[in-house]
Amino acid sequence: MRLIAVKKVSKAQRARSLYIRLFAFTGVLLLGLLLIQPSLALSDELKTRSIRSTPIAFSDHQSSKLKKDLPFSDLMFDSHNRVWLAGKSALWLFDHANKTLKKIRLRSDNKFPIRKLIHKNGFLFAASDRNLYRIELDPFKVLVFSHPSYKSGGTSSITSDSANIWWVHDDGLIKISTGKKTFVQRVADIPVKKAISWFDAKNRQLWLIKGGQVAVSDLRLKKPQNKVIYNAKYAFIGIQPLAESVLIHSNYTVLKFNQNQQLDQIIPVENKRKLIAFAVKPQLQSYLFSDQLLEIYDLKQNTRFQTFLQIPAKSNILGIKRSSLYSAVLTNQIPLLYKHSQKLSLATESHPANTKKLKAKKAQL
Repeated sequence: MRLIAVKKVSKAQRARSLYIRLFAFTGVLLLGLLLIQPSLALSDELKTRSIRSTPIAFSDHQSSKLKKDLPFSDLMFDSHNRVWLAGKSALWLFDHANKTLKKIRLRSDNKFPIRKLIHKNGFLFAASDRNLYRIELDPFKVLVFSHPSYKSGGTSSITSDSANIWWVHDDGLIKISTGKKTFVQRVADIPVKKAISWFDAKNRQLWLIKGGQVAVSDLRLKKPQNKVIYNAKYAFIGIQPLAESVLIHSNYTVLKFNQNQQLDQIIPVENKRKLIAFAVKPQLQSYLFSDQLLEIYDLKQNTRFQTFLQIPAKSNILGIKRSSLYSAVLTNQIPLLYKHSQKLSLATESHPANTKKLKAKKAQL
C-alpha cells in the first residue's frame, strides 16, 4: 500500500510540474512576442512570386562605346525611367523606350571622373572629385559648382534636402543652394577620406563608416568631432537612411540606429547569403545578394518577389538602383538593366517559400 501511495503522489507531482512549466513557457513566449521589434525581413510563410530575368541587351555599337568608358562608378534613374551612367570620361544617358544611348561630356577630364549621381527637382547632380555639376536636359544646360580650397581628395557622397545639395568631400562638407539664387558654402572641415558617408540634413549629423567602425559627427556643435558609436570585427559596406532611423549593413547583417545614434536592432541576413546592396522605401524593401538573387518585399501585400538575375560571367555585382519599371545593376563590367516583369506585380497566388511548389511555379514562369 505504501508503494502504491508513493507512486500515485509521484504522478500527481509530475503532472503539476508539467502544467507549471507549460504555463511559464507560454508566458515567456507571449512576453517575447510583445517585446520583439518588427524585423525588416518577412517570415517564410508569405506569398512568394519567382522569375528569372535576363538583362536588356545593348546594341553591339552601344556596347562597344560603353566598354571604352570602363569602369562605371555610379548610376541613377530620372523621373522618365531613363538611366544615367557615370563612366570614366563621361556621363551616359540610356533611354530604353527609344533605344537611344547619349554621351554627355562635362568639363571634368579623365583625372576627375564622375563619382556620384543624384536626381533632385528635375535636375541631375553629378559629383567628381573636383566639381559638382547640375545638369538640365531640356534645354541642355550645365551649371558647375566648385570650391577653390578643395584641390585634393575625392567625393564621398551627395545627399539632398528640400532646398540644398550636400556634397561630402574628403576635405569637408559643402552646401549648395538649389533655389533661384545658387551659392556654395563651406560648412565644416571634417576629414572623411576612404569612408562611406551620409549627411543627415535634418539633424545636421554626418554619418561615417570605415571598415567595421561607425562614427557620427554632430555639426550643431561648435567643434564637431567624429564620435565612434559602434565597432565590429567585420566591414560595413553601405548606409541606407529611413525617416526615423539609419540602416548600416555588412555582407551578413543590418544594423538599425535611431536618431539618437543608439542601436535599436541587429538583423541577420536570411539564408546566410552574401548581401551586396540593400534599399528600403515605404512598404518596399530590396535585397541584392551575391548569388544573383534579387528579393523585393512588399510589406503592404505581405509578398516576396524573387528575381533570379542572369548576370554574365566575370561580372561582379557592386550595387543596384530601382525605378518603377527597371532595375539597374552596377558591375565591374557594363551596367546591366532589367525590366520588371508584369508577373511580379500580380501577387495572386499564395504558397510558402522554399517548397517544391515554389520550384514548380518558378519553372512555369
